Amino acid sequence: MKHYLTILSTLLLSASFHSCTKADAGNAEAPFDAYWSVENLEPDSTGRHYRQTIRLTGDVRGLSRLAFNQFARAMELADPADTLVEIVPGYYAVGSPRFASAAENDTLYIEITTRGSFHNICYSPDGFHAVMADGSVLPVSLERADITASPKGYAAGTVDMMPYGEAVYARNAELGTGKAGYYDVIPSFKSVQHLGGSSVVDLGNVVFEEPSAAFYNPEKYTISVGDGKMTVTAAKKMWPRLKHRIKHLFGTGKKELASAIIEDYPSLEYRGLMVDVARNFMPASEIHRVLDLMALYGMNVFHFHLTDDEAWRIEIKSLPELIEVGSRPRDPPRRRRLLPAADICRRRQPAYRRHHGQRIHLAGRIHRHNQACRQPRHSRDTRNRVARPWPSRHRGHEAARASHRRRQLAAL
Repeated sequence: MKHYLTILSTLLLSASFHSCTKADAGNAEAPFDAYWSVENLEPDSTGRHYRQTIRLTGDVRGLSRLAFNQFARAMELADPADTLVEIVPGYYAVGSPRFASAAENDTLYIEITTRGSFHNICYSPDGFHAVMADGSVLPVSLERADITASPKGYAAGTVDMMPYGEAVYARNAELGTGKAGYYDVIPSFKSVQHLGGSSVVDLGNVVFEEPSAAFYNPEKYTISVGDGKMTVTAAKKMWPRLKHRIKHLFGTGKKELASAIIEDYPSLEYRGLMVDVARNFMPASEIHRVLDLMALYGMNVFHFHLTDDEAWRIEIKSLPELIEVGSRPRDPPRRRRLLPAADICRRRQPAYRRHHGQRIHLAGRIHRHNQACRQPRHSRDTRNRVARPWPSRHRGHEAARASHRRRQLAAL
């Protein structure tokens, strides 16, 4: 009930504000300007805080309260005579007896101690407007301070997080010394033992062999360059993946490489990436490109988030209403976007597993709370003017339908 009252109060305030703004649209801005600045304070026993300062310059005698919005955080005014009211979460109003007693062109400061650390300008207040004593609402001209002008604008206590120009140039100079060789790669090899000298290697005729004894890490491999050839020692299941990696790192044809013994293996068994196309749609061509880039960087698990409340992205031709309505996000623009089953089904995975050594996890939320699944029914009910939730007596049928959808997804 409290949640609905909060929403209702927000709507009423918004309607009131917009109506006042419309009525006062012919008026100029408030007869004063606002300047906002911030500084992080030293941490104390109660945690981290930062101080916001609002400087008002001009005629504030007719001001009743100064309203603004920002991320909801605990705030406390420095002047005990001032008042700060949180009308709804994120919408605040400041009042002060100093407004009425100020001179015509006075300067007033409102200091607000806010809980937390300030690192991004998005946490600054916005939407300043003045509620005058006569009830009119006027926009306020606001200027924000450059938070990078002082370390206190972006630092957490004594930790200075600003990358100063001198340090950046010094680091660039350090990275720019010398010429990167063929073995300076990302991700870097675990070890490179240079043997001295060089050798012309035919990269189209790389020798692959299995180790005499199994490596402790099943994905470990060694590359030996010398005597006019490149020899790769690894488990046989790694060979297709390593052929792809060697082609990416060294290219093709004959090249002169430094004689060396390279040893490499992944530090983590699970090196994954999740792509959520339910909320942020990507066409199949981009998904394939992501898989290729993952392989180049040694990532081996692709978590494919296909369905959620926002949309249903799998094309299932036997469920036309589901894909027609569920594939359109509830928020505009409601464009129909689907991934053909042929592009995501498991029949396409062996090629990626064989060449890239990747596992693809298909994931989706298919249960009674999935709004993308429920939208088709609600859309149909709305057309028939019978807008109702799922009846409790149908929960058993709904569970059966959800189980059927899970089986369909698993069969892709």
